[in-house]
Amino acid sequence: MDRFQLLLSSGVITEQTCEKAVRIQNSLADRFAQEEALDMFVTHYAMALERQNRQEIISGPDQAVFSEIVRSAHYPQACSLLQELDDLTQSEFPEPEQQFMIMHLVTLIDRNS
Repeated sequence: MDRFQLLLSSGVITEQTCEKAVRIQNSLADRFAQEEALDMFVTHYAMALERQNRQEIISGPDQAVFSEIVRSAHYPQACSLLQELDDLTQSEFPEPEQQFMIMHLVTLIDRNS
């Protein structure tokens, strides 16, 4: 059983979130090697969708850490990729969620460069 089916069967995510997470994973698997960073990002994305459904708000990352991410050469690509994924799932996240996802994407891009 894959991670999303496990999350679905345990009631952590909904069917709709599961479907979106699989779409994201399939889209990214075509571009990036299957590795821990990809799994972490897709899992975070799925959980962010669920928090959004439940109207839960999180605090953003430490600003000193995020400042390092913004200075990364991969930051613009990560922002564009996040927008593409949001369009694919028809989702829009608050800034703290976006910042965490961009951090994951910068790591993913960096490891696959």
